[in-house]
Amino acid sequence: MSIDDAQVAAILAFEEARRLCAGLTPRQLDVLVLCAQGLGMKEIGAAVGLSVQGVRERQNVIRRRLQVETMIEAAVIATRAGLV
Repeated sequence: MSIDDAQVAAILAFEEARRLCAGLTPRQLDVLVLCAQGLGMKEIGAAVGLSVQGVRERQNVIRRRLQVETMIEAAVIATRAGLV
């Protein structure tokens, strides 16, 4: 059984996503996963005990650490990493 190019690309995307997510704190991972699940800032804040401003600050750090500009891109990385 051989691995085709699409499978190799998927494996590499998974490994890269896991590497990027490894740089996040547990709280940042919680915020990322909840965001990827489609929750809004108020809902995320209530779930993890943060204000909306606290959620916003963590999202800024998450985007910077994952090297993306939007939380949609961050959610894609979380999905590729198997967090969602």
